[in-house]
Amino acid sequence: MVLDKKDWKILAALSKDCRTSLTQIAKVVGVSREVVDYRIKKLVKTGIIKSFCADVNLQALGFTKHVVYLELKNVGKEKEEHIFKFLKNNKFVSWIVTSTGKWSIIFDIHSKTTQHLSQLVKELKQELGNYFGEYEIVTLEKYQYFHSKFFGEKEIIQKKKIKDITLDETDLSLLKILRNNARVDYVKLSKEIKLTPEAISKRIKRLKENNIIKQFYIFSDLTKLGFEHYNVQINLENIDNEKESKIMNYLQNHKSVSFIYKPISHWDIEFGVFVKNPGELRDFMLQLRTLHPENIRIKDVVLFYEELLPNFLPEGVFR
Repeated sequence: MVLDKKDWKILAALSKDCRTSLTQIAKVVGVSREVVDYRIKKLVKTGIIKSFCADVNLQALGFTKHVVYLELKNVGKEKEEHIFKFLKNNKFVSWIVTSTGKWSIIFDIHSKTTQHLSQLVKELKQELGNYFGEYEIVTLEKYQYFHSKFFGEKEIIQKKKIKDITLDETDLSLLKILRNNARVDYVKLSKEIKLTPEAISKRIKRLKENNIIKQFYIFSDLTKLGFEHYNVQINLENIDNEKESKIMNYLQNHKSVSFIYKPISHWDIEFGVFVKNPGELRDFMLQLRTLHPENIRIKDVVLFYEELLPNFLPEGVFR
């Protein structure tokens, strides 16, 4: 699908805040709210917009994120569908993606404690163990997702500390609804939560001010616009804080970088990057290594093939 400038402006507005009203977007784009509504529905229908999401601070809810890299063995189409269905239905799994290279599938899993993680892995093995080849489970020390800069908008960076606040059942119910559709309007939220639209608006504002909700954004499928999504793992050798900071700043500010992980693992940084083709990826990597060629070592590069669960927020965190 070919997008015009108006489509890109709509995507930019929604990437920064997907709860922005049709009227507000219409003013920015220079068309009627009816045209904006039609174009958004078309972007959803074509799969360019896969979901409207809430970026919730899972650490504030007491959860740690882990990434599972899994090689599947003896798996045909039918068994593969069974595996995907099981993972999609797991309430602590999010963002499932198939890939090329060594790993057949990569997904996030979230736990409150080491014991909780062990139990989740045990359940996975009980159901899917016959299909397991090699696998790695990596805990993330830090992670950052970028929702807006690809569309030309300034990224929202949360620097304030998380306040120690208690979320009640209403807060959790609200977050759970916003997880499934962050663009749902206040009238519908009011019917679901049994509060006035004004009261719900105040709750959302409070959750944002306390860094529980970091951002409302769109999960977009840029492969439908001709882009490829790669996952890159690098090691940093003999590097000081100043040099590492320079590399991190480069990745954080580069338009094509979609996320950055700091894993507790045998590689130091992992990140996603959108490019048009392998040649663009090569140019990107050469430019990155030019920063400190003696310090950066590429560990692995894989192509993300298909994102099966376009949400970074698992349902189980709201129990």
